Amino acid sequence: IHCTTDGGKTWPRTFWQPENATNAASLFEIRFVSDTEIWACGAQIGRTELPMFLHSVDGGKTWTSEVENIQVGAIAVSLSFPTQAVGFAVIMNSITQSSSIAKYS
Repeated sequence: IHCTTDGGKTWPRTFWQPENATNAASLFEIRFVSDTEIWACGAQIGRTELPMFLHSVDGGKTWTSEVENIQVGAIAVSLSFPTQAVGFAVIMNSITQSSSIAKYS
């Protein structure tokens, strides 16, 4: 993830996950909940798929991985925040060939 705070003149990297032969990460969506609070979702893809949720409360300068107890094979593909306190994620599972909605509050 790269973030600008100077109108696009510079884009320093604020989050990076190293990749190797058995593990990579993909982000599918980023949602701004406010001017400073941001959520991103995606998946850690490798031998198994695991959902990935990243959270920033300082406008994207720093990120925290928010680990959710969602089954192996799942990826988070979309986010919605109807309020700052409640969010939803669309979860797809390649193993069970199913989808679901996860709620964050």
